[in-house]
Amino acid sequence: MSARGASCRCTAAKWRRCPFPTATATLIRRKTTQRRLAASPRPGMTQPTPNPAPFQPGLVIGDYRLEAPLPADIGDAAWRADSLSEGEAVRLDVFYATPPTSPLARAAFALAKLPPHPRIAPVLDVLFQGEQTLLVTPRHAHTLADLPRPLEPLEAVAYAQDLLAALQFLHDHNVVHGALTPIFVGLEDSQIQVRGYGLMAARPRPAGSLAYTSPWALAGPPTPRDDLWAAGVILFELLSGDLPFPRRDPAELRLAIRTLYPDPPPPTLPTRLRHILSHALERNERRRYVSAEAMREELAACAEELAEDAGRRSSGSWQILPVGQADDPPRHAGRWALVVIAFVSLAMLIGIWLAIRRFEGKDLWRMTSREAIVAPSGGDFSTISAALNVARASDRILVRPGVYRETVTLTKNLEIIADGPPGSVVVESASGPCLRQRLGSQVAQGLTLRSAGQPAVQLDGGALTLEDCHITAAQSAGVAASGAEARLTLRRSCIHGGGHGLTATNGAQVELVECDIADHAGDGVRLDKQARLIARDSRIQGNRQVGVSATGGAAARLERCLLERNGQATLGNVTVAPAAELR
Repeated sequence: MSARGASCRCTAAKWRRCPFPTATATLIRRKTTQRRLAASPRPGMTQPTPNPAPFQPGLVIGDYRLEAPLPADIGDAAWRADSLSEGEAVRLDVFYATPPTSPLARAAFALAKLPPHPRIAPVLDVLFQGEQTLLVTPRHAHTLADLPRPLEPLEAVAYAQDLLAALQFLHDHNVVHGALTPIFVGLEDSQIQVRGYGLMAARPRPAGSLAYTSPWALAGPPTPRDDLWAAGVILFELLSGDLPFPRRDPAELRLAIRTLYPDPPPPTLPTRLRHILSHALERNERRRYVSAEAMREELAACAEELAEDAGRRSSGSWQILPVGQADDPPRHAGRWALVVIAFVSLAMLIGIWLAIRRFEGKDLWRMTSREAIVAPSGGDFSTISAALNVARASDRILVRPGVYRETVTLTKNLEIIADGPPGSVVVESASGPCLRQRLGSQVAQGLTLRSAGQPAVQLDGGALTLEDCHITAAQSAGVAASGAEARLTLRRSCIHGGGHGLTATNGAQVELVECDIADHAGDGVRLDKQARLIARDSRIQGNRQVGVSATGGAAARLERCLLERNGQATLGNVTVAPAAELR
């Protein structure tokens, strides 16, 4: 015995011919869905235990006759079948051990109620064969996986735009694909349709989808941002012919997705298109696309630029006229024409020279976006200092994982942000500070700073904020601030090892919020010569000499702080709020 709903008569080909279905077609589909739901078994109903015939070519299930098996992807098995009433080829995905009351069956019925969309392969029918659920969708002869790659940028962008339109439709209806790969993007007459959506909450991910899985989906349920990541991987593959993480071993691939940045896009791609790929495969939440529509709109603008460039190239030919078609111009007219051409050429050369001098060493697209990426390879710059040399006020420097052996001198108002997991961005210096701040106001986030003979951070003036940083100095102080104009703020940062933890002198002002200063051979915090410190919710522990020392007119105030296992808790002008703990 098999239970089935009414078969939907709207095939994929019909929906493609009518991208905007009429009200009549929509009403028919809704009535069809209602009949399907009415005919489906309800939880709690007593069902007979059927003994279905094994799947084989020629078997008729409801309105469909099986023709040949297909490679399984979203389900446990798949068959090519023909609709007896429509005479059209369809695909039957078979899910074992999924009775009508199973979560997958309920999800399938919900997908059948989705309104039509030209880029979505509709669920035509939901059938039951014993304890097996059969999902009927249109069958496409080809998919994006069958295309020879790499594609021309304009063609790849067109496919990506259609794919993102489909994803936006699904997300608007609270449906996540969750396993998007090129094989789930059907292709017919250069038009795409997405299938296999909405079932990953009740199914394990197909093995072939690992290369398209986002870092967050490796350990959690699928979300819309995972679909956007997969769309970015597909676009990367269409443009380059390779995957952003070209690993064959599944364990190595998982590790690469979780910890590494993808390979850079081909340098021959247009700059704007490379930046779109970079944003689509971005780990930093603030730089990712917020929706499929946002990414599609930027691709649409990119497509216009590509089309304009192609048009200019195709129209750049000279027209050759037959001899005698026009009268020969007077000789003096030819001389004047040469003079004009020479003058225009000279003006163009001067303009080009001035532009080169104005923008020398700068990435024009970066100037527009006001961000720069520093990476050991594949970034805009290979060192932080090189990025700072061409940065402007308010720019953001994103530093990808790696070890950068340099002294970074800060003189402009900007941000330096570690663009990777904690501890993955390391700045080391053997002969000087890692960060030396002299002018302006800067924010540094997520950096690991290691120095040998000098302070890891040296502040001589201006304002510097360190957030989520890990600071170590082998011999000197971890952080040193000096000067009445110096303003230092540390939040959620750790200073450990070396001589003193933090030193401030000559009127410098320091604020600590949720910081750890531990395990120094000298003092945890040493203030001198009118320096000022206020520390909140911080721990100062394990320092051999004094936890907090304020002498020579300096002053410190500790609020809700913990001081323990120091040689001496405080020394000098240190005010300890009642909530602080001294041990």
